[in-house]
Formats: sequence, structure tokens, C-alpha cells
Amino acid sequence: MIPNMSDHLDNQPRLQSKSGPYDITGDASLQTLFTSQLIHAVDPNLLQGGGGATEPDDGHRHELLMEQVREGAERAKAAFIAHMDSRLKEMWPVTTGPMERGSEEEGADVADLGETKTNKRSEKQFVPRKSLLTELVQNKNIQTVNNIFVAILFVILLNSALMHLLKLGSVGVTFEHAFWVAGKVPFCLYIWCQMMLWVTAVFYGPLSFWAHHPDPHCGPWGVPNLAWLALYGVVAVGGLVVYPPLAIVYYDLPFLTSLVVLVEQFRLFMKMHAFLRVIVSRAMNWKREVHEAEANGDAGHVLSGSLTVPDEESPCPDFSLYLYYLFAPTLIYQDSYPMTDKVRWKVVRQNVFQCFVSGCYIFLIYERVMMPTMEKFALEPYSLKDIIRCCSTCMVPACLVLFLGFYTVLHCWLNAAAEMMRFADRQFYKDWWNASSFAGYYRDWNIVVHCWLYNYVYKDLRALGLGPKTSLVSVFLLSALAHEAIVALTFRFCFPVLFILFGFFGVIFLFIPNRGSHNVRGTMLWLVLFIGSGILACLYSFEWFSRKNCPSTDYAWYVDIFIPRTFFCHRFQFFR
Repeated sequence: MIPNMSDHLDNQPRLQSKSGPYDITGDASLQTLFTSQLIHAVDPNLLQGGGGATEPDDGHRHELLMEQVREGAERAKAAFIAHMDSRLKEMWPVTTGPMERGSEEEGADVADLGETKTNKRSEKQFVPRKSLLTELVQNKNIQTVNNIFVAILFVILLNSALMHLLKLGSVGVTFEHAFWVAGKVPFCLYIWCQMMLWVTAVFYGPLSFWAHHPDPHCGPWGVPNLAWLALYGVVAVGGLVVYPPLAIVYYDLPFLTSLVVLVEQFRLFMKMHAFLRVIVSRAMNWKREVHEAEANGDAGHVLSGSLTVPDEESPCPDFSLYLYYLFAPTLIYQDSYPMTDKVRWKVVRQNVFQCFVSGCYIFLIYERVMMPTMEKFALEPYSLKDIIRCCSTCMVPACLVLFLGFYTVLHCWLNAAAEMMRFADRQFYKDWWNASSFAGYYRDWNIVVHCWLYNYVYKDLRALGLGPKTSLVSVFLLSALAHEAIVALTFRFCFPVLFILFGFFGVIFLFIPNRGSHNVRGTMLWLVLFIGSGILACLYSFEWFSRKNCPSTDYAWYVDIFIPRTFFCHRFQFFR
């Protein structure tokens, strides 16, 4: 026999709160939940232990009893959670109501990004937290999904080895395309070092020199502040804009190394812009303070440092703070960020290894699944029907490449960088895969870039007097233009498919009202992602192989890069 469970509950301690004791067992409805779920889950015959010929022995009876108790405890746990959830909703109806409505209508206020509610949501607050996938992977179900992706990778490797064995009689997977795509790494590092030298010596040095000059109207050598900053911006910022594209063309860098240089160029440019925005404002405030102190006869105390000035109000931070900001995985400048106690090099190695494996995964999917349908493109007559057929075939692998690219860069790479820099805020993305609107998807896909666009582009446009919708469209057009510039310089031709899909259709989808159930809207979002990924992968691949397999000498090179060879090749027939 076991003791009475209701008596056992009565002997449990009370929970204490700031306002006094809270008696859980005193709640009759809650006590009924425990007794009904635990006591009634147990077979009374097992408690009595009849001892008949057909009765189980003591050991077996104990196992059955414990199994029934565990099942009853699980049901009691679920009932307890549901009960407490209903009680909390009764206690705070005002809080839970808007939260639920906000999740259902996450895209309803897209055009009101400048309003107070969205300001609170979009303002970046740095707090220690893990990346979402880092937390989700602790769940065994999510870990199973990860294991499935790894198994698919091995299946692709096995398929490549078998095909190689059947064709050439030997087992082997060649990576000659991978070595070409990632070639000329020394030149890539050389260009990167020059960019880093530029943003440290040429950008930070003169800016710090100007910021510490006490004259509120003129900079060094008596040059007016406006003229000084304009000339400085042209030289310091313009140099970073012009040099990297010229360097990748001069050294003829292949696809991947060109992409790395261009992405790093945009990253450094965005960091420079954010730093410049913060420092110019702080320096002007400091200069005015010095000017007022001069009028009061206390300038010497200000310049000598006798006047206490907080770090966030100093004219320019130390170089060590700026250097940390350059490598920190954020585009929003602050003098300090939440940091971890130490660097866990095991976590760094795991993320770098996963980044490498994911990159190989992307390469194998493209080379073994997508490339065979594209590499002979434009060698024979083709029509629009062939293009549509190939796009529909590549939708699933292209969307898989999109997800793997997200996992490689926004999760593995940024988490590795954050761990090495002891950067504690790892919220680089949110659960964009659960979004039911394009507004939620755009907002949660890349938190790092989204916060920069909101703080330094959208808010500035709103401050200039533009309306919320106009500012929002301008931000999307700027983002689409930047993405297209990276792709065009990487491929060495301008084929603005990404700009059209992102800057035109993406903006239209942004203003579609949220109607229907969450599941239907989420399904439509994923359907558009599959279609868009297939179109992007196929059309850019078609243009690449068209220029390789169908060369043209009818135009000068500076004109030819803007002519879409996919549709102007002499082998293309609109209908065939």
C-alpha cells in the first residue's frame, strides 16, 4: 500500500512571494487536478496486491505501479500548466491580449515603423542571450532534424562516389570546381588587410584628430567643420567604396573570394557610417561645451580633463574600443557591450567546423543537383519553356541552399566571431521560419542588418520629413540595390533579377494585408521563398553559362555587362 497522495500534498511547503505566502494547495481546483490525475491514474488492484494466481508478483506489480504514477504525473503536469496559464490571463488580461494580437498581426503596422510601438520593438538593446538555434538544438526533436541534414550530406557524397565509380572505375569525389571557386585566397587576404588599414589609419586617425579639436566652428587648420567633414567623407569613405571593386577586377578573383571581399567591404562601410554618425554628434556636443566653458573662463579645466565627462560623451572613444567594434558581430556602435567571462574555444571550433561543413554542403548540392541541368545551357537552341522547366526543377535545392547559407553565415560564422570576441548578445536572427507575413520575415531574417537600416537609414529619412511608407520603400530599394551590387560585381555582369524580385515584388508583398489563418499565410510565404530561390539560382546560372557558352563580340565590354546574354544569345528562341 502507498500513502494517501492528498495527505502528502497537504504536507508540502507554501510558496512565498513578495506580497506574502501563496498557498498552491489551498486552491481547491488545483488540488482537485492533482488528486484526479495522480490517484485515478493508479489501478486500485495494484495497490491492494490480491496475491491470486493470475496476479503479478511484487516486482512486476511495482513496475506497473511506477509506470502508472509517471503517466499520471505527466497528465498532472500538463493540467497544472494549463491551469496556471488561465490564472495568469485572469490576473493580467491587458498584457496578454495585445501580445497575442501582436503575434497575429505582426505585419499590420509595416507602414508605421516610425510609431512608438515599433520604435520600442526595433530599438536594439544589447543583453546577454544565446542564438535561437543554439537553444533549439538542445531539443531532441530539433537535433533529429539536424541529424537528417547530416545524413543527406553523406547520401550526396555516396552518390557522387558511386557515379564516379561507374563512369571512371575508381572511387573519388573531385573538388576541382571548389578549388577554382575559392581560389586566389592570398590576394583576398591582401585586399582585406588593405581595407582594414584604411578604416583604422585613414578613417579613425583624422576623425579622432578633428573630434578633439576644441573649436566648435572650425576643425584643424581653421577649416570649417562642414567643409572638413565633407572632404574627410569623400576621402575616407569614398576610398573604401572605390578600391575593393577595382582590386577584385584587377586580380581577377573568382566567385567566392570576390564575394568575401565585397561583403567585407559593405560590412566595414556600414560600421564606418554608424561610427561616424555617433562620433560627430558627440564631438559637436563636446566642442559646444568647451566653447561655453571658454565664455565662463573654465576652458582650461575642460581641456585638461578636470571636468568629468562620461565615456559615452567624450569626443572620440579610444582606439581599442573602435578596434573591438570593427570585429564585433554588430553594426550598431556603443562604447561597451555585454561580454562573457571567457572564450570557449571548443565552441569556436565547433562553429567553424559547422561553417566549413555547411559550405561544402552548399557546394555539393549545387554541383551534383543543380549544375548538371545548367552547365550545357546555351550550347544548343533553347526557349523560354526550357528556362521555366529548369527553374521549377531547382526550386527545392535552391531553397535548401538559401537555408544552408543562412545557417552558415548568420548562425555558425557570427556565433564563432561572437565567442572569440566574448560578445554576449547572440541574437543575430529570430524565428523567421515561423513568420506569417513578409514584414515579419524581413524583420527577423537578419537582425544585424535590420537594426542598422532602421537606426541609420529609416529614422534619418523620417527625420528629413518623409512619410513612413516612403521611408520604408526607400529602405527596401537601398537594400535591394546593395544586394544587386554585390551579385553584379561578383559575377562581373549586371543581370538585375535580385533587384526586381527584392525591390519590386518584395515591396508589393510587404503591403499585402494579413488575412486568413496563420498556417495559410505561413505556407504562402514559404511557397514564395521556394519560387524566388529557384528563379534566382537558375537565372543567374543561366546568365553565367550563357556568357561562357555563347560569347558575343557585338558590344564593347562596358556595354556587354548590361546586356542579358540569356535572352540575347543567338541560340535563344522565345518559342520552339
